[in-house]
Amino acid sequence: MEPSAIIADVLSVANNSRLIAHLFQTLMQRNRERRQRNLREYLNCERGIDLLQSAGPRTLDIMVAMGHVDPVERRCWARETSTDWWDRIVLQVWDESQWLRNFHMRKGTFLELC
Repeated sequence: MEPSAIIADVLSVANNSRLIAHLFQTLMQRNRERRQRNLREYLNCERGIDLLQSAGPRTLDIMVAMGHVDPVERRCWARETSTDWWDRIVLQVWDESQWLRNFHMRKGTFLELC
């Protein structure tokens, strides 16, 4: 192989390596920004307001890095739920076999625990 071909191949590998490293750094930066955005959204939810007010952004970054705050994407949600199904079906219609199948205990035991 000629020296010029070897040099061209080495330069091509070096250039490709640089492009791969740049792509990797870009992806890592995007993931970091997404995790931080998700964390801010989570902390702005009703349960996280106290933590957000008591901790500055540097503290939050440290907490994410150390794993004290879960960076997994989550959303706070709450809605009024109806107890109609529970009141009409489960408490009045179900027999003991359905209680055992669904809750692995009898109705009396369940109600005593609750």
